[in-house]
Amino acid sequence: MMDGWPIAHHVFAGNRLDQTTVGEVVEDLRRRFGLERWFFVGDRGMVTLKNVEELRQAGQGYLVGLQRRNRKDIPHYIEQALARDNWQECPAGIAASERAVAPRTRVQEVAGKELGVRVFVVHSEEREQYERGMRELSMERTRQDWRDCGCEWRRAS
Repeated sequence: MMDGWPIAHHVFAGNRLDQTTVGEVVEDLRRRFGLERWFFVGDRGMVTLKNVEELRQAGQGYLVGLQRRNRKDIPHYIEQALARDNWQECPAGIAASERAVAPRTRVQEVAGKELGVRVFVVHSEEREQYERGMRELSMERTRQDWRDCGCEWRRAS
């Protein structure tokens, strides 16, 4: 983006992993626009250790989402955030603000483990509701599988 306007976009085959596109896009932007200093923003699907290391070595800034699963440091960051009460409210996005009751999104910065790395913990009511629904759907499928096999389902006490 330049002055709030997109300067380029890239479209890839639908079966290509997002994480494999980062280097190509960065090189294309560097070549086409001669950008020497920029800031990369990527979602969880784009993050790999290799991609982050390339951004660091290039001396570029980045803001990336991390997957909670399979990362041992994430619970530590969440615990830090929950122990404090200085959450900042985020403005609702366009789709969220069109709802009768917009879901809240809050963010809090916590201490990172590496020098120069800042960590932001985000709590999104919308994401929480989505994940709860997915868990409930998964649990119901498991219960149905148990019933289909003739097993009895009992809640643990």
